[in-house]
Amino acid sequence: MTRIAIGAVLVASAIWAQTDQKTSGENQVRDRGQTPTLRERPGPVNPAPITGTLLDAGCRDRSIVNLKRPPENVRNATPPNMGGADRNASNTTLTGDALQHQVPDLFSRQPDRTCAITGSTRAFAVLLANGKLLDLDEGGNTLATEAVLDTPRGRDMLNGRAFGFKPQVTIKGRQLDNRVFVEQLKFE
Repeated sequence: MTRIAIGAVLVASAIWAQTDQKTSGENQVRDRGQTPTLRERPGPVNPAPITGTLLDAGCRDRSIVNLKRPPENVRNATPPNMGGADRNASNTTLTGDALQHQVPDLFSRQPDRTCAITGSTRAFAVLLANGKLLDLDEGGNTLATEAVLDTPRGRDMLNGRAFGFKPQVTIKGRQLDNRVFVEQLKFE
């Protein structure tokens, strides 16, 4: 009788183990490694207009006081010191070609401490009236670059005739946390 009881226990445990196990397909997660689309992300479904000041997102000092300051005027800045040589020193002579690379657009491509857009800006952010700073997505960075190039001020900046500026913009897009997924961007 003990053999029958042991056999019954083994059969019962084998049946229980079969029903409790999951197949390999049931263990797989369907969306592993996939990036959710805008419609799958939480947040507003319809794009909302966002108005603010367009800034350089690569700026280090993102304090509200710094972001609201007017752009620096680099025209009054002196060119960087060439190799530690003092131009006014009597024993130092610089040939004419030593300063040839100090062209006007070099100064317009230097980063601005107030986060103004310059010729070196590659990533953009928008400062809202309430002081919140939102970074633009990659598509928004492309649209912002095109908008800057379409303005006379932006073309002058890239040609060395103007310096950093902070234009007012209206953006149509979806906001998710501190990022805006831009569909449309225009200067005011």
